[in-house]
Amino acid sequence: MILKNGIVGLFSVDDYEIFEIVKKMTKISSETKISGRFICTIEQTTDDELEDEVARLKESIRSKQRKIRKLERIIKKEKKKM
Repeated sequence: MILKNGIVGLFSVDDYEIFEIVKKMTKISSETKISGRFICTIEQTTDDELEDEVARLKESIRSKQRKIRKLERIIKKEKKKM
């Protein structure tokens, strides 16, 4: 979720890495962990920084997906050999 500067909102996520990125890029007035989800109240964000971080995360996800597909192909080939 990307908020415009100055808007107060609630952010909830179960991925700690994403939570840490949001913490770095925003001013957080409170935070807590409930049932494995990280919840914080956001006071303001810097859109450009968040958009850059989102782009970096998307590329990281694509890279990991490529690695997974490669490993799946290797596993499939190994199963055929058996």
